[in-house]
Amino acid sequence: MMAMLVLATALIPIFGVLTRDVKDTDLLAANSFAIDRARFVLNSLLDNLPFSALVPGNPAMITGPGAATFAAALFPGSVLAAGGYSCNGVASDGRGIHYSIYLRSDPILDSTAAIQPGSELTFSFFRNPHPEEQLGWASLTADAAHVESLGQPSMYQKTGPANPRNVVSPYRYFGIPGAVQVWGPATTPIVVDQRRLARPDSMGRYYLMQRLVLQIRWNLASSEYRRPESNTGRPQRLHVVTYKANLD
Repeated sequence: MMAMLVLATALIPIFGVLTRDVKDTDLLAANSFAIDRARFVLNSLLDNLPFSALVPGNPAMITGPGAATFAAALFPGSVLAAGGYSCNGVASDGRGIHYSIYLRSDPILDSTAAIQPGSELTFSFFRNPHPEEQLGWASLTADAAHVESLGQPSMYQKTGPANPRNVVSPYRYFGIPGAVQVWGPATTPIVVDQRRLARPDSMGRYYLMQRLVLQIRWNLASSEYRRPESNTGRPQRLHVVTYKANLD
């Protein structure tokens, strides 16, 4: 009896260590699966899905040609609703742990009728210069074309007989008198909002960017493996936020 007592005293801590190691292994493996799945879903949405095919919502919707195949790959079990496939599904790993995958998309909208830099999503640019507006530009380019037609390279000269009006090179186009458009620090930028750059969607919304919020849920309790959204057992959750821009 004493021997059994000593043996049990020694084995109990070892059993606890082994149990904790198994739980830690499950946690790391499940976390790795969830992270890989999140990377796969978001990379596919950002790189392979057209901007117009991802409809904002809670959950977001995938529409357009091939939507069924695309949604099934990213969100297994996705259902058809309102003309598109919902970004809501369940995937599973080799141990039978189920992962609920849910995507929400929020359009970044212009909420006012007038451009309000600082509060709206705006874009600024400078007009391109017009070096051809300089006096003497036409004759300079005509002479260059004639020289090149003879099989000789044309060379820009700042002054002299080849450039009697001192036409400035377009690569150094700063503050040239008489030019309508000037490229330089003093030029006022042109500011436009999304209404000038985007078409409204079916709901009349103007937006060029979407905020994507991806949520993956699972449960590490063996009794809850098939219930990833259960709050009992060992519920786990992963959130990833990114942005998709209209680059079409």
